[in-house]
Amino acid sequence: METFKLNSKLQENEKEILIQTANNPSDGTISSSIYIDGVLTELFTLPHPLDESQDRVMSLVKDTHGTRKDELEALLEAYRSATSSSDPKLLCKLGQALFYKRLFAEAKELLCLAVTLDPEFHAAREILAKVELELGNSKEGLEHCSRAATRASTCRPTRFCSW
Repeated sequence: METFKLNSKLQENEKEILIQTANNPSDGTISSSIYIDGVLTELFTLPHPLDESQDRVMSLVKDTHGTRKDELEALLEAYRSATSSSDPKLLCKLGQALFYKRLFAEAKELLCLAVTLDPEFHAAREILAKVELELGNSKEGLEHCSRAATRASTCRPTRFCSW
């Protein structure tokens, strides 16, 4: 069976995001990798039957690649739209999604906005602490972590604390 491979590049805030998807005919899998500035950030591997037709495998590669690309483009579009939001909870959730996608600078921007809008929002501070640590900003990370812990330990259940 033939190997099918697709590549897509996206640009965001001076970052190059590369999505690569290919099938491995020897083990019957399709792998989709996401690289940010040359660093592997995600790898998805999906099985398919070894006796699948070449047309079907090529279709699965295209579908898998399209899904990964669409997901990332939608997340980046949501990020661009959210920069003008005044909803700290939305900013926090989107910042967390960006954190898990290893888009740390974008996550930091939204989470900083969330804690600026609501300085007592401990969930946003907790994720911001993680982002700062990933960016190598230990002092800032520990400061946000400390403030989040202090606020969380004194908070009554509210819409923010129950998140």
